[in-house]
Amino acid sequence: ASRRYRGFLYTSRFDGLPNVLLEAVASGLPVVAPVRIGGIGELITEKTGYPVYETETAERYADAMTHILLGPTEAATRAKAAMKLAAERHSKSSFDRAMGELMRQRLKVVDA
Repeated sequence: ASRRYRGFLYTSRFDGLPNVLLEAVASGLPVVAPVRIGGIGELITEKTGYPVYETETAERYADAMTHILLGPTEAATRAKAAMKLAAERHSKSSFDRAMGELMRQRLKVVDA
């Protein structure tokens, strides 16, 4: 991750799992994001980032950013865990594996 940025703050009231979060995670940035929206909570957890549960209050976002700034080692640990999770679930190789398995299952049905 760039030393220029310490974290990525994402705020939204309505969303799925936006690509910008996957890109932030892939770059190694610790992410602060609302997790009760769409699929964000599948990526950002207490182990992989800084989830915000109360999206209507700026204080929760500020608290999470403060944790990143005051705890860079913990932030790096969470960012690495997020990178690993994203690679397992959202990389091209994970897509290729999932599609391969799906096609094998479908071909078994056709061959039966």
